[in-house]
Amino acid sequence: MSLKALVLRGIAFVALFIGFDQLAGVGFKTLYSHAGDKFERENYMRYKMDADVIVMGSSHATHHYVPAILQDSLQMSVYNCGQRGNGIIYEYGRLATIYQRYTPKLVIVDIIETMDLIKEDNSRYLDFLKVDYGTNATVDSLFYAIDPISRYKMLLNCYRYNSQFCDLVINTVLKGRGRFQKDGYAPLHGSQLDKYKHQQGQEKAGDKKAEAVEYDDLKLHCLERIAAEKREGCKMVFVLSPTHGQSSTATQFEVVYDICRRNGIPFLNYMNDPRFLGRDDLFYDRGHMNDDGARMFSSIVASDILLQVYGDAGEE
Repeated sequence: MSLKALVLRGIAFVALFIGFDQLAGVGFKTLYSHAGDKFERENYMRYKMDADVIVMGSSHATHHYVPAILQDSLQMSVYNCGQRGNGIIYEYGRLATIYQRYTPKLVIVDIIETMDLIKEDNSRYLDFLKVDYGTNATVDSLFYAIDPISRYKMLLNCYRYNSQFCDLVINTVLKGRGRFQKDGYAPLHGSQLDKYKHQQGQEKAGDKKAEAVEYDDLKLHCLERIAAEKREGCKMVFVLSPTHGQSSTATQFEVVYDICRRNGIPFLNYMNDPRFLGRDDLFYDRGHMNDDGARMFSSIVASDILLQVYGDAGEE
């Protein structure tokens, strides 16, 4: 084969690949715009949400905060932005895209140790931000911090969307299966605690000892920036949700207390709250409250926000 023919074949291959990638991008974007469940929520938060109060966090946020109850107490519209399986890195990026469009009156940030503090592989927290890449400087900076060569990878639509392809198809075909209510809340009903009884027997309340925590520098950076970049006219509160079993929090969350102190942000800690501790009737599993627990907690946290954030005056 001559050099000229080889070069022409190479050019044809590159052209075909680029064409396929562009077509794939159109297909993925179409799927994303029609998919239900978590993708529909992401699009709503990205383009339409205008709630006065937003709740940020992982599955604790998704399942523990009932917007209707918060709204009744705070007298402001509320949307639950919690995204299961995600943490402070995703939240920092999503909040940046929200600020780009409008400024809420109150941001509630639910903190969880594993996804907001501890060192781990952070690449999984970028999936829901891939659509936002190239449209927001903060989002782009997260990609570069986690993977310096992502600026090249993200040029390819096949890379940008491939990890979500199966989920996109499932949530397009089964769009009506949405697990979230219109206000973003996803209730859990009943209890699955019996499945964990053998573990509970091994870990009696009060027996857990504080362990050394290896903090993740990027996660701490995101916590710092969320607190420091709070917009004018927007109040903020950090919250630790209740747990079924007793946990040691003094050491692990001191860094969060410090960030809140330096930025004048209240930090409400319900992790070992006796009103919830050991209450089988209020928990779906060891880490998540059921709908009964979420309603009780939402009422309590709303009252405490009125007192500690608004001085019991509420929003005028």
